[in-house]
Amino acid sequence: MMSRIIKKLGVLLAVCAVFSVQAAEHLADRRSNSVPIIDDSSGKTSVPAGPTPGSIVDLLKQIDQLQTQVQQLQNQVEVQNHELEKLKTRDADLSRDFDQRIHALEQGASHAAPVSSGPNTASATAADTTPKVAPQEQQEYDAAFILMKQGEYERASQTFRAFITHHPQSGLASNAQYWIAEANYVLRNFKISLEEFNKVVSLYPASPKVPDATLKIGYIDLELGADDRARAVFQDIIRHYPGTTAANLAQQRLDKIGAVNSSHGQ
Repeated sequence: MMSRIIKKLGVLLAVCAVFSVQAAEHLADRRSNSVPIIDDSSGKTSVPAGPTPGSIVDLLKQIDQLQTQVQQLQNQVEVQNHELEKLKTRDADLSRDFDQRIHALEQGASHAAPVSSGPNTASATAADTTPKVAPQEQQEYDAAFILMKQGEYERASQTFRAFITHHPQSGLASNAQYWIAEANYVLRNFKISLEEFNKVVSLYPASPKVPDATLKIGYIDLELGADDRARAVFQDIIRHYPGTTAANLAQQRLDKIGAVNSSHGQ
């Protein structure tokens, strides 16, 4: 997109330059042609034909139109640059938050301190403590988890799905389901992510991942513009999981929603 806009700018600038030169030449010809030429044989004077005033006006109008188009394209480039910078900032924030959670998982005691995170980040808690499983299960799960750490979210999601298919009764199944949802959340596949987080809550109600999964459901509701539904989700988290990091983050988001609504009402 950016390269196409830049190419168009170059072409239009070149055209403007050509038209400007042509206009200057026409004006110069008109001045020179206004000088009478004497015919030695008859003694009469004549003025060679030159461009009409109407043709020069049309040419100048074309130049103005091209300059307007150039300005419009320049504005588009500025907007694209601004949006690109916003995306870079968001990606950096997501990557930093995710790395913090991964680090907390690797440190991993069940009573480890929760990670301080941004508004779109659930806590990494005892939910990530690895239960005792067969070596083969652990190996497959670790392989998928490594992909998450490397930022290979699409492949990680597919690998965790395969893990659940092969080991539906595994003690790691609820964790695998959570990371399927999380991978799609980071990729901004919000509708898919919402379905997958709901599976954590419905299929694994006893899992320690449920508070974090529920929190992410509220975040996605906000992303999809369902503010009222998100508010109800956050209130439910505070009521059912008081004192947890998920509850604290839910309260923070409720406060933010309230502040936004108050500013809109003014």
